[in-house]
Amino acid sequence: MLDTIGSLASILSTYYFIRLSRYAWLISLIAIGLNGCLYWQKGIYGDMSLELVYFFTTCYGSFLLPKP
Repeated sequence: MLDTIGSLASILSTYYFIRLSRYAWLISLIAIGLNGCLYWQKGIYGDMSLELVYFFTTCYGSFLLPKP
């Protein structure tokens, strides 16, 4: 169930990024968190560490880059 919700959140964030909406950043952080929890539970630590990189770059993009 967690993987389905994470996938749907990722697709929704991609849609909002295409539409240049500010909601994309928040939904992307939610999707990253869900996927990171899933990888932690399954013991896929390499992919979980990659989700950490995604989390920090998304935080950088959402808080430090200028808004349109």
